[in-house]
Amino acid sequence: LTFLDDRLLLGGEGAVSVLTRDTRDPALESKSIPGFIKNLVDPKVSTSFDYSYAGKMSFYNEASATRVSFGVKMIGPGYTSLGVPNLRTDQFGYEGKIDQRLFENKFSIGTFFKQYKDNLIQWKRSTTKTTAFGINAGLNLPRLPFLRVTYSPYFQKNDDPNPARQIDNSTTMYSAMTG
Repeated sequence: LTFLDDRLLLGGEGAVSVLTRDTRDPALESKSIPGFIKNLVDPKVSTSFDYSYAGKMSFYNEASATRVSFGVKMIGPGYTSLGVPNLRTDQFGYEGKIDQRLFENKFSIGTFFKQYKDNLIQWKRSTTKTTAFGINAGLNLPRLPFLRVTYSPYFQKNDDPNPARQIDNSTTMYSAMTG
């Protein structure tokens, strides 16, 4: 959806996944399953059910050539998609971004922040959190190759009570691109 003469953009999607791995399995007997779900599908012990959603908002101020955006995404631990078999599930994340263009779009600078975590239903021993942020700058002069440089540190940490299974990783990425 667009508002304010295409300066404000809102987008989103949602999906529900129900997958029965073996239709010959015994029926799943549980009072916690809502009746409308039992009417839609015949749940078996190998049936998984979950949902996902994503949303994004972006605002562009043409007068200052500034774009600000924010997004959120959740994919439940039981979500299964046969169309995307390697989809990473059991995650919730959000991200924010600010981009500024200067000097008639010849120079740009931006920053971003992202954070994701797993173990949404507390079914694993620990929760892993990944955090990333960064800054970038770009130069785009007429009839010359563009240049973009980025600095971005990444941090990943879990809260496992056993020190032998704890992780605490940090990576810093520097990149320069031209074309």
